[in-house]
Amino acid sequence: MIEIQDLENLKKEEVIALLLTQENPFEIYIPKETEQFFNTNESICNDYAYLAYAGQRLAAISKSFKYEQVPPTQHVSVRFEIDVDDLEKLAETLLDLSYGYVNESSDEEFNYFEIVEEFMDHVDKQLTIAACSYFIKIHNEYLHKQADNS
Repeated sequence: MIEIQDLENLKKEEVIALLLTQENPFEIYIPKETEQFFNTNESICNDYAYLAYAGQRLAAISKSFKYEQVPPTQHVSVRFEIDVDDLEKLAETLLDLSYGYVNESSDEEFNYFEIVEEFMDHVDKQLTIAACSYFIKIHNEYLHKQADNS
């Protein structure tokens, strides 16, 4: 089991070493940081966009991919189960995802939120088929709730 929070301040070689201590398929946990009734609709919407993007990135490098469907009423990390042969690619992907949660990019132009927004725009325009349709569904529900409250 690897939690994205465990990658704070790690370099790619250190992530690979961590992966070597795990069994394939890998269990990757990404935090769901919001909970219904305790967070705004906008925060919940963004949280599910981040989860959908993380799932998309993990699915793209996996031979097999599963994810846990966590509802907005729960405040728990989401488990992704992935079967990956290329540990270097997995380490790079995990580090990229960590920029949305615990690490900061050395590139001053880098904006994780904009990358996620672009992904969501591609899903919305049906240019990309989402690997985590459940997260897209919840995102869209809260996007509409947010619009209704405006």
